Amino acid sequence: MNKRVLCLLAPGFEEVEAITPIDVLRRAGVEVVVASVLGEKLVTGRCQITVQADATLDEVADQEFDLLLI
Repeated sequence: MNKRVLCLLAPGFEEVEAITPIDVLRRAGVEVVVASVLGEKLVTGRCQITVQADATLDEVADQEFDLLLI
């Protein structure tokens, strides 16, 4: 059974601290769902890099995950 990870992004997130673990986990075959804590899927980090989340937190709130990455 594949593991599922929920990664939360909020405005001002540290880009390298979010993108690196997402990349490593996905390369290892883990399903990573990136969710914005806002109602919008576009989230801008501290260095003004904008990332598109897979979903909003509201859209995945009822789903089960094995790990929460914040």
